[in-house]
Amino acid sequence: MLTALHSGSVTVTVSFDGTVASKTVVTQVTHVSGDAPVGGTVPATLSLTLGAPASFGAFAPGVAKTYTASTTATVLSTAGDAALTVSGPTHLANGAFTLPQPFAVDIAPASWSAPVSNGVSAITFSQPIGRTTRCGRARTACR
Repeated sequence: MLTALHSGSVTVTVSFDGTVASKTVVTQVTHVSGDAPVGGTVPATLSLTLGAPASFGAFAPGVAKTYTASTTATVLSTAGDAALTVSGPTHLANGAFTLPQPFAVDIAPASWSAPVSNGVSAITFSQPIGRTTRCGRARTACR
């Protein structure tokens, strides 16, 4: 609750888990005889911050293996629901050459049913590489 004793501007600062946000509220006092609720409107907010770049590392030639890479996403949404989704293309490319096997993306959690502040999701990428998969223009396996 914010109690205003006179008209004017009041800056409210909120700090949570290392994140600080401030909002200036203009108050107009018309009657001072007790507690009265003060309200305001906050604009819709949607923010996505990605963590460190994901890296599969080097693909070993002639070895069938599923490579994984991961990163995080930090989500802030004032909406009643939010979701992280993936859409194509889902094939890794090396210049003009594209791997034949699609990569997969797993996001956990991928959705929220209420507003979320600094919700962290783990994002994992998986790329299968076959023993004879070409990774470039050469007619040899990944190098």
